[in-house]
Amino acid sequence: GKALMTLRVISISQHSRKNHWCDNACQEYTSRLAGYDGAKFAIEELVLKPAPGPPRQTDEQQKQQEGKALLDSIHPSDKLIILDERGKSISTMKLAEEIQKLSDDGTRRVNFCIGGASGHSDEVRSRADYLIKVSDLVLNHMIA
Repeated sequence: GKALMTLRVISISQHSRKNHWCDNACQEYTSRLAGYDGAKFAIEELVLKPAPGPPRQTDEQQKQQEGKALLDSIHPSDKLIILDERGKSISTMKLAEEIQKLSDDGTRRVNFCIGGASGHSDEVRSRADYLIKVSDLVLNHMIA
């Protein structure tokens, strides 16, 4: 059988607890993924506390601090998918194909990272294996 791949969602957010409706939606979606094409996934969530922003420090300083925390939380062999409004549009099927390729190549963990209020640092962007856009809209963390 296929090895277990962990799909981990990392978000920089004030709230570690989602609303009840969001928990239900995430559980439903996870159950659908679990049975997809014989795939074996574990889903994890990591919420990183945001760094202080303006006026305590600049947007750039905030991005740098959050970026360091994010990069410190992933292993060098992990794949990193950055969710960003400036990323490339990708279809659900294409994303599924890419994740399947990663699984076939022996990737053990894929991190989907949602940035903080100021976005991602240049260091995070340069480390990213994929930079994708979920929508042309900027979405609330619970929706993204």
